[in-house]
Amino acid sequence: MDAIGDRSSADSGLGRRLVGNTLAQVVTPALRMALGIALAAVLSRYLGAEGLGSYALVFAYVATFDGVFNEWGLGTILLREISRRPEERDGLLVSGAVLQGAVACGTYALMLGALPFMHYPGPVNRAITLYGLTLFAAPLNMLSLSFQADLALARLLPASLLGALLHFTLSLVVVALHGPLLWLVVAAAGALAMQYTGALSCARRGRWVWRPSSGPRCSRPRSWWSPGSVSGRPACSGPPPRFPSSFSCCRW
Repeated sequence: MDAIGDRSSADSGLGRRLVGNTLAQVVTPALRMALGIALAAVLSRYLGAEGLGSYALVFAYVATFDGVFNEWGLGTILLREISRRPEERDGLLVSGAVLQGAVACGTYALMLGALPFMHYPGPVNRAITLYGLTLFAAPLNMLSLSFQADLALARLLPASLLGALLHFTLSLVVVALHGPLLWLVVAAAGALAMQYTGALSCARRGRWVWRPSSGPRCSRPRSWWSPGSVSGRPACSGPPPRFPSSFSCCRW
């Protein structure tokens, strides 16, 4: 009976994580779409046809280099590896983030090198140079893969919602202050920076690891760690796992 109850509890926990993971991938895009339509209507009246084209050009230019040169499929490979080898997750995440950082540096340099040949107006060049710094946020995406592997994307939902709302709000503030194109780009980059800051804060507050649902229980407070624990891992207590194939998510 205990085995059946443990397995039912694990299945129930997995179902909740699947629902939360799905909602996290639906709610934020839906909010961004709604806010994006409203913001496009405001900016089209404020910037006019030419100004709106310059605004869109900034994001399209950076997105082109991001998609072509900055995305090498490292995220997909890393997600596969940390799912296969969860015990090596920390090392894999660090290695992936460092490699992605090197790629981002090369991408940003290539983007700036190609910019003089485009003959864009000065304000557009300055806005592209500024918003191109968001390419260096790519290594932080590697850290979020840990939540994706654990079906815990719901923990990143507040940061994503914060980024969408900040972008919309700051853009309206710039419009109200009659700010130039560069200010609008600063608002977008600032909102993205705050979103990644929130996600990084979430990642620092808790580490998500797979453990058997009926296996050892990890003591969370640092003061409870045993002196003999290895590599700073918390002491564990409880009976050996009964069902190694049944997993649940545990935060240290």
